[in-house]
Amino acid sequence: MGSMRHLKLHGAGFCGVIPYQLGNLSSLHYLNLGRNLGLYADNLHWMSSVSSIQYLDLGSADLHREVSWLQIIHKFPTLSELYLQYCHLDSLNTTLASANFTSLQVLYLSKNNFNHEIPNWFSNLKYLDLGDNSLSRKIPDFLGQLKHLKYLNLSGNSLSGPIPLSIGNLSEFLDEAHFSKLGKLKVLYISYTPLFFNMNSNWVPPFQLEYVDMSYYKIGPNFPTWLHTQRSLQVLLLPLSGVSGRIFLILSGSLVELKSLSLQNNNIYGDIPSSLKWCSKLLLIDIGDNNFSRTIPLWITKLTQLIVLRLRSSGFKGNIPLNICQISSLRILDLANNSLSWPIPSCFKNINAMVMLDPNQDFYFDNLEYNFNYGSYLENLMLVPKGHELQYEDNLKFMRIIDLSSNNLFGSIPIEISVLFELRFLNLSDGQHTSKHWANEGVRVNGSLTKSSISCTPPIGESHNRTSIGKTKEDSESSSFYIGVGVGFAVGFCGVCGGLCFKRTWRHAYFKFVNDTKDWFYVTTILKVKWLLEKL
Repeated sequence: MGSMRHLKLHGAGFCGVIPYQLGNLSSLHYLNLGRNLGLYADNLHWMSSVSSIQYLDLGSADLHREVSWLQIIHKFPTLSELYLQYCHLDSLNTTLASANFTSLQVLYLSKNNFNHEIPNWFSNLKYLDLGDNSLSRKIPDFLGQLKHLKYLNLSGNSLSGPIPLSIGNLSEFLDEAHFSKLGKLKVLYISYTPLFFNMNSNWVPPFQLEYVDMSYYKIGPNFPTWLHTQRSLQVLLLPLSGVSGRIFLILSGSLVELKSLSLQNNNIYGDIPSSLKWCSKLLLIDIGDNNFSRTIPLWITKLTQLIVLRLRSSGFKGNIPLNICQISSLRILDLANNSLSWPIPSCFKNINAMVMLDPNQDFYFDNLEYNFNYGSYLENLMLVPKGHELQYEDNLKFMRIIDLSSNNLFGSIPIEISVLFELRFLNLSDGQHTSKHWANEGVRVNGSLTKSSISCTPPIGESHNRTSIGKTKEDSESSSFYIGVGVGFAVGFCGVCGGLCFKRTWRHAYFKFVNDTKDWFYVTTILKVKWLLEKL
């Protein structure tokens, strides 16, 4: 064991004190004890023997008793990645004359208890996360001089004063000058901010982004043309961003890595850009609540990995393309509140993801969660499964829904829908449907075979209660009922058990009753068995 170099026990459910015997693994280069919520350490002196450590993850372990953790970590000249988030640490300050962290490139210290100013011992970092602490005073100038920095998170602190010029003076406008030195930038997150994004139409950024979130941020009415230069872009989120007009010029075939596209709640019109058909890795398209007023394009079937297609409330006309059923991976198809006509296609049985459960689907992780070097992004989506507008995030991977409500569809409901065994919600309300072919058949709704009507939700034109999962009126009433039952049970249980604990005569009578009942049952059983054996 002394020659072990790699030890990974991440999320293994361990609890108790971190054993000091780990210090005997003097050759250890990689140690990952992260996400073991019950671990703690009185001190880290045992680590002085692990001098060759390069990767250390003690995330979620309680280290608040070790006040000299920084002085101990300082002794590891080869340490390049350090993860100590959720560790209840109190201080980032060091009394060392000069902190030697020249090899350290990744430092995650979020969600601790730091309540002082940001120290100045960071040097060659590429990833720095100090989010959700209580860091105070101003942002130091030296952070803008970390030339290798790719990711910086200072959110959730009590910082004040101006943003240093070395990072960019973000007083009112964002322009090219603020990004001129950010050649390593991978993430752009500027949602919910009053800043104005003032970029030249011919601007070519010095970076290649992987994740862009400018939701609820006024970048319109023009679509940011510089996005077509981002060949590494995987997630693009621009809901409620004030974008208006046609977007076919920007969504070019250069976005070949794109997996998630959200442009809902804007004023986009015209055709869906046909260049999207070259984005073969797309898993989610949400362009609902716009004004396309065209037909659903036939090339949509080229997106063979698509899981979510949300075109709700966007003025689409014509029929539902038959070849949409060729996207066998579809789990969510939301075409509600458009002007679609013609009968419902009978080919939905070809959407395999709604027919049977994928045996390769991981219960904990899903294709709708994207992992990057600096973190992860989990898709979320607004759906209307039961007449209520609900936000789905963690449970989105379990959803299987077809919503064709509030269109001009007519004709009989295809019998083939009955084979969609994994379908959770089917909404065909506010249409002109007949179900004469269902006289002797059932419809699978929520996994059970029933003969109930398929149109089981109110028309989309009616008002919906906008709420998050678990917060509908019905759920609140159910919660109140169960709370009452729980309180009643607790009071009754404590009353009975309390009486047995404090009243000796009750306790003796109770155990005598139990003992007599056991003896009666034993004797009766023996006599019955003997009688049966004699009969045989």
